Amino acid sequence: MKQTKSYYYKIITLFIFCFCYSKIHAQAYNDDKILMIENITRIYNEEPFEGVKVMKADEEGIFNYVIAITLSNNIDLDENNSTIATSKAKEAMQISYLGRFIKFEILTSIVNETNNTTTYLFTCQLLSDFVKVAEKYLSEKKYDLALKSYNYILLLDEINEYRASEKIAQISEFNNFLKKRSTSVFSYKSTNKNDLVFFQNQLLEDLNLKIEKKKKGYLNLNYLVSFDTSGNNLSEVKNISTSLRGYKRHLSKINSKGFLAPSIEQGFFLAAQESLVLDAKWSRTKILFKSKTKGIFPKKKSDQNLSAVVDFINRQPFKYGKYFCEIKNKEVNGNSFTNINLVKYKTVGPRAVFLSMLMPGLGTLKVTYGKKGWGRFTCFLLSSGLAIGSKLHANAEYKKYLGATNQMDIDRYYNNANISHKIALISGCLSATIYLNDLIGVISKGAKNIKTSKPLRQQLFEDPLIIQNQKITWD
Repeated sequence: MKQTKSYYYKIITLFIFCFCYSKIHAQAYNDDKILMIENITRIYNEEPFEGVKVMKADEEGIFNYVIAITLSNNIDLDENNSTIATSKAKEAMQISYLGRFIKFEILTSIVNETNNTTTYLFTCQLLSDFVKVAEKYLSEKKYDLALKSYNYILLLDEINEYRASEKIAQISEFNNFLKKRSTSVFSYKSTNKNDLVFFQNQLLEDLNLKIEKKKKGYLNLNYLVSFDTSGNNLSEVKNISTSLRGYKRHLSKINSKGFLAPSIEQGFFLAAQESLVLDAKWSRTKILFKSKTKGIFPKKKSDQNLSAVVDFINRQPFKYGKYFCEIKNKEVNGNSFTNINLVKYKTVGPRAVFLSMLMPGLGTLKVTYGKKGWGRFTCFLLSSGLAIGSKLHANAEYKKYLGATNQMDIDRYYNNANISHKIALISGCLSATIYLNDLIGVISKGAKNIKTSKPLRQQLFEDPLIIQNQKITWD
């Protein structure tokens, strides 16, 4: 029972408060209106005018427009002076100011008995003035006042001529953005993608230079890109393990160059972060490739795809020889990259003639990389063997000839010795011809090899030749 009485007591108290407040507010409004009427009447009496007069703007920049319409009192009694004056006042306002006017009302009338006239004073405001004030608040980023102004305009602008509803939606959306900005940390990759990609590329280019200088090494980096709502760069190295000396200090220098810009949206800084993880390791090996007529073969087996080397060799005007390649294997975030440089090249020149001096055909095999030489080698062995065998047989038969006692044996051994001697001479001449021909051919072919491979050797004299250069990437 007591609770019920207390509840009703609160309701009655609230009602009395609201009633008193409305009375006070209404009284204040009436007092303001009385003061305005007195002020406008005073201004008119001091300097009478006809038509529209602009009054001083209020604190928000809203102008009051006063229209004075003077009518004679000697008119048809059926006519209503105030109605006529209202019509003329609206017409005067439309002529003087293009645009919709609001709060149109009659303030007072002043009777001039001397001239037998009555002057009617009206007041109104232009809707466009309210729009200007709202736009001013919006440009000054006073969003609460702008929202209040556009809501007021929306009440007065039934046809939404000034698109107040759209402005209200934009401001509401912006207020939501400000609320989200104050509580959220955005992704730097989403807000500043180009800056982040540029920063990543700078890190990779710098790392690539260091990889080229170092035979082997590693880098495990966790770098936090971070900005606060004041636009301060709070980026830092969260974790690092590397074989590169002073790399952490080097990162600080890169960060100080301003590659990373603060996140900004609609003119406001955003708190944004992005974690960059870089796991890199690299090593260098050297592989010798031998290019012969039977194909191109590395000296040692490799699990890598070295087709780029084979393609490079096949493109050369003279592809045979020894190709000394430097292989730089790089692995970044699980992805493999390979750089291949040709650092040295050797081809067989005229010096192969010393092999031919030892055994004709061997020099030819060397300078032609197995394409020719086996025929000469075989022919020389056969002819030389035949010459030596025939000579030994001739000597043996000749000894028998010297020791023979009857004429039949003498003739037979002599003929055998003579035939074997002739065969030995012919075979020896053939062997000598093959020998000399092979020496000359090896010298000629070796010189041609040197001449044909000269452009490649000249390029290598200046710098190593890049066969394959795979740039490291983040992803």
